Amino acid sequence: MSLTSHDKRLHFGCGFVFGGVLSFLFLIEAIVQLGLSAWFIVIAVATGFALFAMRHGEVFWDKASSVIATLSTWLRH
Repeated sequence: MSLTSHDKRLHFGCGFVFGGVLSFLFLIEAIVQLGLSAWFIVIAVATGFALFAMRHGEVFWDKASSVIATLSTWLRH
């Protein structure tokens, strides 16, 4: 199934937000210590997530939700 341009933009935006929040949470100490240079890493990771989400669409989100579910299960134990 081919994604429409609207779907690609939607996946790109959601992937950017998801990647930005995820990388921010993982790099929060580095952001506090390094400042601006760590924010460039957050932006790069967010862009990478956005491009993967735009290219792979729902497959990306299925795999991302599977990883999140596995992590949350591990963290509860």
